[in-house]
Amino acid sequence: MDASIHVALAVFAFIEITCVFFGLSRDNHISYLVFFGTIACYNFVKYGVEAKKYFLVANTYHKNIQVVSFIAGAFALYHSFFMSFETWIGIAILLVLTSLYAVPLLPNAKNLRSLGGSKFL
Repeated sequence: MDASIHVALAVFAFIEITCVFFGLSRDNHISYLVFFGTIACYNFVKYGVEAKKYFLVANTYHKNIQVVSFIAGAFALYHSFFMSFETWIGIAILLVLTSLYAVPLLPNAKNLRSLGGSKFL
């Protein structure tokens, strides 16, 4: 389960349980967007500490995880087309934060993951 599917299943379950618990209407596209987006983003944070290492993968093990991540990203992109403009803005903000969490903004700077206390984000 190194492709973080178990994490995506947990997040998906939290969404479904929250909707049931609070009596919220469900949108399958949001649930699937979050499921597939979690796989893609979590794998990027976990394995793509440096962007060049994420795209230039040497071994088969990491290539398989990379393929799963790109396929999940494609599915997330598909489901994102059913979202409102406001949701797109939220997604964009979360993508920027996820990127900054894994990849430093400047070449000699630290990423947000390496800063103390940032795990609560």
